[in-house]
Amino acid sequence: MRIFMKAVIASASLACIGTYGAVVHAQTTCEHLETTLSQLQRQHPRIDIATLGSRELCFDSCTAEQVRADQFWGGAAPGAADSIRTTLVQYADTTGYVTNIAIPGRSHPIVRISRRVGTAYCVRDTYLARASDGYRLIDNSILDDFSQEAGYCGKSFVYFETWRSRSYAVLWDEGETNTEIVAYRVTPSLEVEKVCSVRRTSRTAADN
Repeated sequence: MRIFMKAVIASASLACIGTYGAVVHAQTTCEHLETTLSQLQRQHPRIDIATLGSRELCFDSCTAEQVRADQFWGGAAPGAADSIRTTLVQYADTTGYVTNIAIPGRSHPIVRISRRVGTAYCVRDTYLARASDGYRLIDNSILDDFSQEAGYCGKSFVYFETWRSRSYAVLWDEGETNTEIVAYRVTPSLEVEKVCSVRRTSRTAADN
């Protein structure tokens, strides 16, 4: 009986240590990502940092520096061309930015096409995955939620960062009084899981 109780206590202790370690890791991750994004904002005060390292999407009369939109539906996987074309053309009158996002564990980067729509400057992103048979739209409810009609506007944005060989999608949701930073891990299979979140006083509120 005494040996059994010792085993139970040891097992419970290991479980507590594991839980504590996971909490510390999540907190450390959020702190690192918040610091990284804050530094980028200070370095690029007049740029939407979500588009850093991107190239402009182009539909007609493209230059060598731009990315032709038709290459995505022209290089689509079987059955995917129409859905890609319809999605990209929907906001053809809005400047789009194309970013290749490397996900550790995937053979090809995913493609993010980022656009800001309307007077409220709202996020409208499209994500494509490339496989051996071509491009397909990525169907993921969390990534889709970033770009809904009642989504994230103004100074809010989504940024992708790789840290310690893991890829994260970071939602920076900035309101008038508070800013919430939420980090989601993006796995090689493109599953998206929430890791941590922090809330801070917004810069505009702090300046008043």
